[in-house]
Amino acid sequence: MASILPVFNLNGILLFALFITLTLAVLGPFQCISNPDGSSSMASNPGIICYDSAEHWVLVVLSILGIIAYPVTILGWASYTTAMYPSRITSGAGLQLVNRYRFLFQRFRPECYYYGLVLLFRNAFVALFPVAFVSMPEVQVVLMGTLFVFGGALQVRSWPWRTPQANYADLVMTAFLQVVLLGAAPLLEIDKDQSTEMLGWLLLFAVLGPLLAGLGAVGFAVYRHFAPKAMFGIFLCHHKGGAGSLCRLIKLLVARHSAANVFLDSDQLEDLDLIFDTIRATTKSVVTVQTPELLKRMWCAGEIVTAFKNKVTTVPLICDGFITLTNEALELIPDCWTAQQKQILANYGITMEDVKKAYLWLRDEKTPLYLSRFGSPEKREEVVIEMCKQCKISMKVFGSGHANSGPAKSKARILITGSVTDAE
Repeated sequence: MASILPVFNLNGILLFALFITLTLAVLGPFQCISNPDGSSSMASNPGIICYDSAEHWVLVVLSILGIIAYPVTILGWASYTTAMYPSRITSGAGLQLVNRYRFLFQRFRPECYYYGLVLLFRNAFVALFPVAFVSMPEVQVVLMGTLFVFGGALQVRSWPWRTPQANYADLVMTAFLQVVLLGAAPLLEIDKDQSTEMLGWLLLFAVLGPLLAGLGAVGFAVYRHFAPKAMFGIFLCHHKGGAGSLCRLIKLLVARHSAANVFLDSDQLEDLDLIFDTIRATTKSVVTVQTPELLKRMWCAGEIVTAFKNKVTTVPLICDGFITLTNEALELIPDCWTAQQKQILANYGITMEDVKKAYLWLRDEKTPLYLSRFGSPEKREEVVIEMCKQCKISMKVFGSGHANSGPAKSKARILITGSVTDAE
């Protein structure tokens, strides 16, 4: 298998390098130019009349087969591989994927793994525009320029290549291509009447575009002010000492099956002062990881009360050792905190009566999930998947559907030892 990988990657590099050439070749029969008598001929062979000769129809059929075999297959395969990249990385199969598709991923920074696919689609449009707009060269120039401007902006914004030299080289080449387009535009042979109308519409869009974009930005800002977006799909309410490591595992498992952001306070240290506002305004659902210490922690109580008051979807996740509060124990909860801690909650508008109501709501009105911390990894992952469904977050189409497709089948490369009696 290892001996095949270099050949596989070499073929991938050749496909990348020759993609525009292959695409132009298979699109050739559709690139027809008009004749004075009203007919049209192939640009590459004017002797073949388009759509009016048996020879051309044979070429069209071969062209369709070529389109399916080359650009469509290459783009589909690259899109699927790129879409699978995050789930493969989190499942433990990332090393094999990266080695197999070095030509697609290794040239770019890990966070810009998708940029190879961006280049492929850009090259596809570069090959498509001359064919689709063969009779309107002025439109080709505008579309090519737009493509290079947006492509260059994305490249500068993401800075995807692994080395600064490669990024600067890409930027300079894109800039020179735009200069070539500007220099070649006056040399085009165009139909003035047709071009005047077409360029008039293009200029209209260019003039109205900034105005419409500005109005759209203002409207979007107003909309977001009154309907803020949920930045976090799941907020993990937990006790650090009792479930810190467990919540890290839950976040990793959620990432395997969903692209939703998960709020874990150890990853969001700059937002801790606004933690209640985060639940109220930017969180879609709250998961209470109920270990024995959870309900006695002041900040966890505030998080649960905030979710209760603001009707945020809440999913109780009961772990080993958690004892459901009785009514008598609930009355004693305020005694767990000092007067200073109660005052801190009061500063956020949270009273002890609010805490009792929220705890009753969590106990009596919410259907809990049960997570055995000493159970099998497959069972834990099944619980996390069900938790994601109850939180109503979007699930990955190409994600791992079950724990059996994850690292359980991979050979272990890291050995972690710990206490067999303490789950945390």
